[in-house]
Amino acid sequence: MDFELKEVYFIALMDFNFVETSPEKYLHWVRLSEEETGYTFYNKLGFIFLEFPNFNKTGKDINTDMERWLYVLRNMSGFKKIPEILNKQIFQKLFQIAEVANLKKEEYLVYEKSLLDKWSEYAVLKTAEERGLAKGMQKGAAKSKEQFVKNLLANTDFGIAKIATLADVNEAFVKKIKKEINK
Repeated sequence: MDFELKEVYFIALMDFNFVETSPEKYLHWVRLSEEETGYTFYNKLGFIFLEFPNFNKTGKDINTDMERWLYVLRNMSGFKKIPEILNKQIFQKLFQIAEVANLKKEEYLVYEKSLLDKWSEYAVLKTAEERGLAKGMQKGAAKSKEQFVKNLLANTDFGIAKIATLADVNEAFVKKIKKEINK
């Protein structure tokens, strides 16, 4: 039998420094080596240590994707919006995940319900398309989204942007519904 072992990396995100680390060194790639000969013991096992206290780059100093990841990991809790240097799809997805993870329990339940509604709507539309009934269903789906937005506006203190994201509509649509409710 031929077993091909995959590479394995241990990644440590540290909020402290090793004792004898130079202040400008924040990333350490470490491999196990034979003490007597210095040869790498096993080249598919590695250790990566990130010393965040030594990572002091600001947005204008960031040049590589690795630096972007370190920057976002170190500073994410302080961001009010996505910085321009992180304007890539992968980071936008990361911020969406973080936003969901930060929801309060009742907000999370509303979000989960919205996902379930969205998936149900998709399944119904897919079935309707297969049967040639898509036009009528799209009108029903739009009405469903409108009702969902109305429920979020009435029962939560979410902002326009969050409601638009949860309902999968644009902010103008939410503002229009809010204006209608306030009349």
